[in-house]
Amino acid sequence: MKKIKSKTIYAILLLLGVVFISGYFLIPSEEDFVPKEKEFCAYTSDKDGYILWSDSCKLNWNNFKRVIEDSTSYYKAKTITEIGVEHFETSNDSIVYFVRTYFKEKKSYKTNDLNLGNALLKHEQLHFDISELGARKIRKEYNSYLSKDGSFYITNKFINSAFNKCISEIDVLDSLYDEETNHGSNYKEQAKWNKKVAKMLNKYKEYANPRVVMKRKLSQEYLNLGKDKSDE
Repeated sequence: MKKIKSKTIYAILLLLGVVFISGYFLIPSEEDFVPKEKEFCAYTSDKDGYILWSDSCKLNWNNFKRVIEDSTSYYKAKTITEIGVEHFETSNDSIVYFVRTYFKEKKSYKTNDLNLGNALLKHEQLHFDISELGARKIRKEYNSYLSKDGSFYITNKFINSAFNKCISEIDVLDSLYDEETNHGSNYKEQAKWNKKVAKMLNKYKEYANPRVVMKRKLSQEYLNLGKDKSDE
């Protein structure tokens, strides 16, 4: 699995993203993985073809907008997800961020094989879920941090390091998932991973909300400096 990080970072407005690219082999059977839940997927208003992760959103093959010739691809499908961090607002006692997980329709592809099946789709869905697990880990890190600097230099340094740490962890987990399930063709291991990821998501359910409030405690000296400037 490859990952690409955006490098658009501002002093106060922080935009971070990581892209996960995963390829999968054709799975010969699909009886065990027929989706049963109702599907509702929300799209972002500012990013075309970006689906927000949610419990109610289950991917279907129509979400894979790119279609390529089966004979030209080593994989039957590729899923691309992204974790984005956006600064929302800042006050003297808090900093608010949104950490979101996206499925990128226009980048994800399937081959024109008519027999891709639900088993492979279920395998791909779990990669999306693993990305959301990474987002929850990031939210937990941000939520537990106390920002004390007015310049944001130290805070931004933490934001980046915590982000990279969580992404590295989830990268390893994602690769292990493909290795142990043989890209989903090992149904017994796939079933184990379905339960494993669901359990991990539940462990971090407290951090399911994309909105993260980072506590902030500024020195009285810094607060007085801001007050003095406002009085000028």
